[in-house]
Amino acid sequence: MSRCISRGGSFVSIRRNNSYVFPGLALGIVASRARRVSAAMIMTAARALAQLSPVEKDRKASLLPPIAEARRLSRVIAAAVARQAVAEGLSDLKDGDVEAAVGLTSGSRGMCGMSGVVGELKSERRRA
Repeated sequence: MSRCISRGGSFVSIRRNNSYVFPGLALGIVASRARRVSAAMIMTAARALAQLSPVEKDRKASLLPPIAEARRLSRVIAAAVARQAVAEGLSDLKDGDVEAAVGLTSGSRGMCGMSGVVGELKSERRRA
């Protein structure tokens, strides 16, 4: 935790944003099979979280969404990161397949199950 001063007042920053940004960033990287991570992908994750802030709808609301929503929000952030990877040519994933890859479409397990990239990575480790 750290103490922050803003407009004459102070508050304690817990840096809970990491609970949203990093899982979403990692899922977006893995789901898109990005060849590398760009600065734009990292900024996209941060901007996606900013757009999900309850303050966007109510200036008196909490800056960050409830932590109970972290799983769903991480998938939204992951989709934004994966789209950025596709846009930069760092992924061969088709833009229309992003939501399914990160588990946002109904019936899709995305990266949360043992299928897809995670299953392939485990198979590669066993062969090595």
